[in-house]
Amino acid sequence: MKDWTPERIAWVDVESTGNRPETDLLLEVAVVVTSAGLRELGRESLVIDHAWEDVDAIEMVDVVREMHEKNGLFEEIREREYLVSMEEADHRMTTLLNSCCEGLEDQRIPLGGCSTWIDRSLVRLHLPKFYSRLHHRGLDASSLKLAMVNWAGDRFHRKKYPHRALGDTLSAISLTRSIKRRLFELKRLRVEVEELKRELRSRQEEARLLGACP
Repeated sequence: MKDWTPERIAWVDVESTGNRPETDLLLEVAVVVTSAGLRELGRESLVIDHAWEDVDAIEMVDVVREMHEKNGLFEEIREREYLVSMEEADHRMTTLLNSCCEGLEDQRIPLGGCSTWIDRSLVRLHLPKFYSRLHHRGLDASSLKLAMVNWAGDRFHRKKYPHRALGDTLSAISLTRSIKRRLFELKRLRVEVEELKRELRSRQEEARLLGACP
């Protein structure tokens, strides 16, 4: 029996102090679990408590600091009302995933998202229990979008959310649903073209037979 299942997808996004997993810190994480057909089964979104006395003193590049000030993440961290420890975040993420995967406890789940290598690296370092439930296979919506642009000439636009973990996760799912609908449209068109070709061949054969009659 294989050790993973395509029946569930764990869509994940993280907000951090940067894109260097070994040195940057995870600030916020969200997971949305869906079926293979992209029906939402559950979600969790958490802001991490690093017990900072002054978030302004934390080292990060200006563009990241400005982004988190604008999207309200730093304001939530300063208020410290709904923050959770990294251990609690790991536990709650894992619990949510397991609750959405009843009967699949011995199988790992593909990771979904946009440019998932960053999220996977941070999750691997900071959320080990949750990471242990993930398979190395994944569904990267940004890669799907690039393929559709390059090979089908289609353009897709992600829904605009504030640059927060849950919003970006939902945006990735929305983008994938749009691509899925387009793929089904292309499949339907291909079937219609094949039916027209069969009809054309049938008429050509009928004309040939009629032309052969004296």
